[in-house]
Amino acid sequence: MDLKLTSGRRYGWSVVHVEGELDIATADQLSERLKRDLDRRGPRARLVVDLSGLEFCDASGLRALLEADTTARRLGGQLRLAIPEGRVLRVVRLTGLDQVLPVFPTLHDATVRSSPEKSVTAGVPR
Repeated sequence: MDLKLTSGRRYGWSVVHVEGELDIATADQLSERLKRDLDRRGPRARLVVDLSGLEFCDASGLRALLEADTTARRLGGQLRLAIPEGRVLRVVRLTGLDQVLPVFPTLHDATVRSSPEKSVTAGVPR
C-alpha cells in the first residue's frame, strides 16, 4: 500500500495527515514532506503529524518522525503526534517514542491542548 500525505492548518498548527503504510519504502517520502513543511514555516514552526490513517509503521517510519522532531527543535518549533488507540500507538509506546515526542489521542487534542494527558500512555506494557 502506498503512503498518502495531505496537509492543512488547524488552530494555528500545520497538520500533515498520514494514511497507508509507513515503512522502509515510504519513510523518505514522509521525511522529505515534514522537513519541507517545517522549513517553510520557519522559526517556531508548529506541526502535528496525524497518524490516525496509518495502518502500519516500522522502525524506518519512527526514524522519520524523530528526524522531523530534531528539525522542529532546531527551528525553535514543536512537533506533535496524533495517534488513536491501535497498532501504531502500541509500536510507539513499546519503543518509548511516546517518551520523546508528545503523543495525543486525537488531532483535536494535539492542536488545542498544551500537553498530552498522562492517561494516553497508561495501561500498556512497555
